[in-house]
Amino acid sequence: MRMLKALLRAVWPFVLLMVLLRVVYWLQVKGEAWFLAPGMDPEFYTGWADAILAGRGGDYLPFPRAPLYPYLLAAVRGIFGTGWLPPRLLNLAADIITIVMVFRLAERIGGIKAARIAGLLYVATGAAVYFSGEVLMASVAAALTVALVYALSAVWNHPSLFRAGLSGGLLALAALCRPNILLLLPLSAAVMARRVHLTSPVKHSALSTAGVHIMAAALVLAPVTIANWRASGNLVTISTQGGGNFYIGNARGATGWASSLPGVGAAWTENDARRIAEIDAGRELTPVETSRQLWRMGWREIAADPAGWMRSLLKKTLLLLNVREVGNNRPLTLATEASLLLKLLFAISLGSMLPLTILGVIYGFRRPETRAAIMFGVVFSGSLLLFFVNSRYRMPLVPLTAMMSGVGLAHLTGSWRDRRRLLRDLTVVVLGVMVAFPGWVGGDFTRPAQAHFVAGNALMRIG
Repeated sequence: MRMLKALLRAVWPFVLLMVLLRVVYWLQVKGEAWFLAPGMDPEFYTGWADAILAGRGGDYLPFPRAPLYPYLLAAVRGIFGTGWLPPRLLNLAADIITIVMVFRLAERIGGIKAARIAGLLYVATGAAVYFSGEVLMASVAAALTVALVYALSAVWNHPSLFRAGLSGGLLALAALCRPNILLLLPLSAAVMARRVHLTSPVKHSALSTAGVHIMAAALVLAPVTIANWRASGNLVTISTQGGGNFYIGNARGATGWASSLPGVGAAWTENDARRIAEIDAGRELTPVETSRQLWRMGWREIAADPAGWMRSLLKKTLLLLNVREVGNNRPLTLATEASLLLKLLFAISLGSMLPLTILGVIYGFRRPETRAAIMFGVVFSGSLLLFFVNSRYRMPLVPLTAMMSGVGLAHLTGSWRDRRRLLRDLTVVVLGVMVAFPGWVGGDFTRPAQAHFVAGNALMRIG
């Protein structure tokens, strides 16, 4: 309890600044039609949440997308009502959790100076501020990610069955926001077992710890998987969206960043995806069969042009690390034109923090917190490259990037008197800049016509 009070005393200025920046941004854009009316994906989630509140949640079975956020949104709308504010309060609560975890993890790795820098970086990261105002799961996913990394590092620091179970449950919750996080489960269990094997005199405790970790994840996932099975008669662990996203990200001509369904465009629906899959299959398909057919179509696209796919994979890798923020079906220009604050804050991004992140990883590598962050980052990034990359999908990596950047910058500012160390640190930073800052992936991700289209649709929705 004393440690928690000390943490809250240290982090409260960052929480206050975080709330202030987000409220200022919300007030700047509050009169914008696109902010008041949901876009395509926000409209999908609000429709799903309203169906849950009306007792029609079964209409969305098997789950077309990860279901945690729609149910959280339904709870918020049920308590606070409709309108633009309740979902933003949910995002704000998630951001408060994130900043506390980022501060604590950075402090454990690099001390209080690193924690303060990391906290300030995350508070002022443009993407984090922007997504706090969107009816999307990005803020919730970021909070669950950093909580998961904290829980995994806690097991490696002080192994116990309780901590193993808690980390497994958090992993499953994070996967209910971003299903590709589930790919981390076998690796986290294996690393956990190895760590316990090296530190515990009891031979069977390593398998017990890994088993509890996996079982806790399975228990959290079980209601979702069972509901999908009852609705479809097929084993669907979380959702059926994977096939469509895989096809979008790997079809020939894919941009690597735009959610544009081949043959339909950016404004596609689940029915459009099913129609394309049914044409390819030559018969009617269920939602589960549609996803599987789109997976097959995606693999065929890769096999038809492997060299082009490799070029696309390289482009997506550079997009993941790039300094610029890339919007999805809601153009970021709508927000930056309405908010000078956000336009300035977009200078702080995953890519602009990358050079310092690399430095932080080097200096903090021996710490379990750093290794847990690296393990998550590698698995999540690798799985993300199988689909497509934009700011929304790389958000789970942002708090970890801010955390390690704080460690890196704290060490860099402490190396001025050691010329050899300073030269080494600056070399690492320059190499990071060479990866993140140049326009390796093209010059422009804005679509003025799409921005007008989205704004026009919003105006129509609010009459």
